[in-house]
Amino acid sequence: MKKVAFVFPGQGAQYVGMGKELACNYKEAMEIFDIACEKLGLDMKKLCFDSNPDILRNTEITQPAIYTVSVAILNVVKKMGVSAYASAGLSLGEYAALVAAGAIDFGETISLVRKRGLYMQQNSGECTASMAAVMGLDRSLVYNYIQEINVAENIVEIANYNCPGQVVISGSSDAVKKACDGLHSLGAKNIVPLSVNAPFHSSLMRPVAEKFAKEMENISIHDCDSIKFLSSVTGNVISDSEAIRTNLIKQIYSPVLWEDVIVEMLDLGINTFVEIGPGKTLTNLIKTINRDVETLSVQDQKTLDAACLYINDL
Repeated sequence: MKKVAFVFPGQGAQYVGMGKELACNYKEAMEIFDIACEKLGLDMKKLCFDSNPDILRNTEITQPAIYTVSVAILNVVKKMGVSAYASAGLSLGEYAALVAAGAIDFGETISLVRKRGLYMQQNSGECTASMAAVMGLDRSLVYNYIQEINVAENIVEIANYNCPGQVVISGSSDAVKKACDGLHSLGAKNIVPLSVNAPFHSSLMRPVAEKFAKEMENISIHDCDSIKFLSSVTGNVISDSEAIRTNLIKQIYSPVLWEDVIVEMLDLGINTFVEIGPGKTLTNLIKTINRDVETLSVQDQKTLDAACLYINDL
């Protein structure tokens, strides 16, 4: 029996043309783009379909763009009769996961997501920061090592626990460089600097969370009753609306426990993961965590047809 989870990507998955084919083929998807255009006063269709990579890398644009595309595709997946037992998202992707779980409304929250991106972008100009993906080391070894070089004025922390043998570190540039040098000597197979200029998911982002908390005050959030929602802040199921609100604020400066989320989903009996939105980042991470599960990515007509055929094949 197929037990399905919807998972949604975060920042970095964007590409020019994302969502265009399905928006042109299904009014349920185009309606989401129309809502985004109206609420933001931006031509979200042009930004996603026909802009350029540099524009889409602008965090203030990236975050509402990925959110729009993910929810637009979600609407099409639901139209095709595919439903989920649980949902989760990688950082930004949690907003689409909460739409899937019935906890928030896209039209009410698209402006919130843009402000999230704007505040993060503004914060990037206030400190010299960087991030790097570290491959080939146990997460506890990385954690213990960076504790030794982490001091008040020179912060480096784990930002993402992506899968076994892959974590992302984040912090001030000098501390991240020092950590990378040391982790190389400890046997890291590869360390890849990320093309970002903000210390996402580190304590250096607390000022962003404080500003964002004020924006969250007037947002309606409902309990998750029909679909289980798993928070990347805690790594487990969260259903209470106020806990969800609190975690969306904490998420900005807390590590993303993606590996923990997937392990918990496996314990819930999930055996089919459908990544909804641009790219296949989560599909690849999930396969690294457990190669025996089925992973499907839906981002265009071909992948939609393949996913529906597999899931609806009784």
